[in-house]
Amino acid sequence: AICGDDDYEYESGGEEGTVCTVIVVAADAKPSPPTQLKWVMDTGSSIDAISVSCSKSFVCENARTPMEVKTANGRTTAAQVATVPIPELRINAQPKVLPETPPLLSVGYRCVKRGYSFWWPPFGKPILKTPSGKEIKLGIENFIPVLYSSINISKDDNEYTCTAEGGRLMHYA
Repeated sequence: AICGDDDYEYESGGEEGTVCTVIVVAADAKPSPPTQLKWVMDTGSSIDAISVSCSKSFVCENARTPMEVKTANGRTTAAQVATVPIPELRINAQPKVLPETPPLLSVGYRCVKRGYSFWWPPFGKPILKTPSGKEIKLGIENFIPVLYSSINISKDDNEYTCTAEGGRLMHYA
């Protein structure tokens, strides 16, 4: 799964730099190994997006202006945005919350509006270069470029947590 197991509901810890708590909602749910959050680096999308179920791990708020979005599943309205720290890019992304979508980041937006560059060498792994010059080698899954996040969902006793950067979710200015 790209964003954790559907047997779990996620609840934000609420404060900057806190760890979010994951609550088991299915009585017969079995613990799963840590699940790494993966971002599809999408060259065909003009927006960042995250699913409703995945967004429950993060702080969400109503969008200033709801946006109609055309997706592979048809038209939908994105009325909320989530604030998601992405430690690898040292940013807080604000993906639109959609009913069903893999977590995705818009490559075009980052290149045109934020000063990133994207390059995929022949027979190699794609590279995302940040405005500061840091090169990030992306993964490939089914010929799709993927950013593997350091955010993981894991079990500690009977509690599940979503963590990043040494056990804390960081927020970037």
